[in-house]
Amino acid sequence: MRFLPWLGVLFEKCKSNLLLVVLLFFFAVLVVAVLVLGLSLFVDEAVMMVNWETIGTIVGLLVVTTGMKLSNYFYLVGERILRRVRTPRNLVLVLTLFTAVLSAFVTNDVALFVVVPLTLGMQNLLNRDVSKLIIFEAISANVGSSLTPIGNPQNIFIWQKWGISFLSFIIKLFPLTSILLLLLFMFTFISFKNTKLEKQRKQAHIEKFLAISSFLFLITYLIFLQIDYIFYLLPIFFLFYLILFPSVIKNTDWLLLFLFILIFVDFQCVSNLWLIKQIMQKISINHFLLSAFLSQFMSNVPATIFISNFSNDWLKIAYGVNVGGNGFIFASLANIIALRLSNKQIFIEFHKYSIPFFIISLSIVYLILIC
Repeated sequence: MRFLPWLGVLFEKCKSNLLLVVLLFFFAVLVVAVLVLGLSLFVDEAVMMVNWETIGTIVGLLVVTTGMKLSNYFYLVGERILRRVRTPRNLVLVLTLFTAVLSAFVTNDVALFVVVPLTLGMQNLLNRDVSKLIIFEAISANVGSSLTPIGNPQNIFIWQKWGISFLSFIIKLFPLTSILLLLLFMFTFISFKNTKLEKQRKQAHIEKFLAISSFLFLITYLIFLQIDYIFYLLPIFFLFYLILFPSVIKNTDWLLLFLFILIFVDFQCVSNLWLIKQIMQKISINHFLLSAFLSQFMSNVPATIFISNFSNDWLKIAYGVNVGGNGFIFASLANIIALRLSNKQIFIEFHKYSIPFFIISLSIVYLILIC
């Protein structure tokens, strides 16, 4: 009976942390689904279900962007930007724009790992709660990452699966990102006041060699992606960081990579079920709307993988899953990352802004770009 007090403590913590409870439920459902569906297959069949080109792309980006993050160079950039900020509204505009641009090139989750700690570091200085600012940064990460093929995992998957060129992808997604960014700025002006802001400079140690080498690796990686030689480059990355900066390999989010592999297997299994095939073949809903709404319940990465088995209209899928990244917390992994990094109970507060943003952006994009 010694375990009963421990269970009581765990219950009290879970009761006071609604987000933790919901997260545990989400991952429990995912694990059960994998066990029920994935383990019924042979190992070689499960391996065939994984898009290894996408996984390889994610591996390289995770390692390189982790190196850029650990170099602290982004903190220096953020500090220089904040010197010009005078009001809370301008602060939000600067940080959300910074988050959007950063997420377009180093993925939305890495951008939040940089921006959210920087924001939390200013909390005592500003003498105010920064929870709402972090919420807007999460929305901004979803918005900015929609522009490029490497901005988020769903874009990486679409880019690899349909073989779209890097520049063509950006051109096609630019109208969507422009609409979402404009709407985000409108939300910011409405939600934040234009009062005076106090600030001071924050010091951070910069690893220049790590920052420069990681940036050069990122450019090289993008070039190798275009000519389909990334698997030759990955061993060089690993050896470089393992020998000179082992902390980069240690701090890379390998659990996130494993989760993507599970998602591939899990939702390929679901899409192969006879009942699911019959339903998907008979429904006539627009793939943009279907992608956006499915993202609310299964997250936008699984939704992308799932719908790609039934449609080749990659642009509508890309529009849908990127708009669908906002809304419920599980619509995007970036939302979960932002709320967990905040260390605050902002689950309900998050949805006060994210759900209206999703509904309005869905309506505008549908009327302007889809109809």
